[in-house]
Formats: sequence, structure tokens, C-alpha cells
Amino acid sequence: MQQNDKARELLERLAHDDDFRARFEADPISVLQSLGVEVNDEARRTLAAGERRLPSKEEIEGSLDQMAADLTSKMNYLPHCY
Repeated sequence: MQQNDKARELLERLAHDDDFRARFEADPISVLQSLGVEVNDEARRTLAAGERRLPSKEEIEGSLDQMAADLTSKMNYLPHCY
């Protein structure tokens, strides 16, 4: 699977799958790894730091194309967490 496909899959599932969202909020590193995303040390620190809240499913859905392009261009795969 190409990187842009992984980013798109992540965002699609965050926009539509409540169980996936719950798993991602509880353990984002494991979820990313299950999608075949390599999580570097900087991303691990960011994901491990404190509480996070995902945008609503509607916010993700409304920004899906732009978020997927951003994630792919940065090769970061971190959804925008507040």
C-alpha cells in the first residue's frame, strides 16, 4: 500500500468507524503500526504526550482531501489532534 493510500485509509476510518476512533485514541502507535505505518521517535513522543482529542467525524470528513494531502506530503501520518 502506498503512503497516500495509508493516510487516506487512516482518515477514512477516523471519519466513519467509532471503534477504530476509540482504539486510536487509546493507543495510536499500535493502530498506526497495524496499518503498516512506521512510527519514528518524534512521532512516538508526540503521540505519548498528554491527552488528545480527535476532531469530530464530520470535521475529518469535511477536510478529508486536504488532510490526506497534508499527511502524505509530510509523511507524518499523525491526524490533527487537539
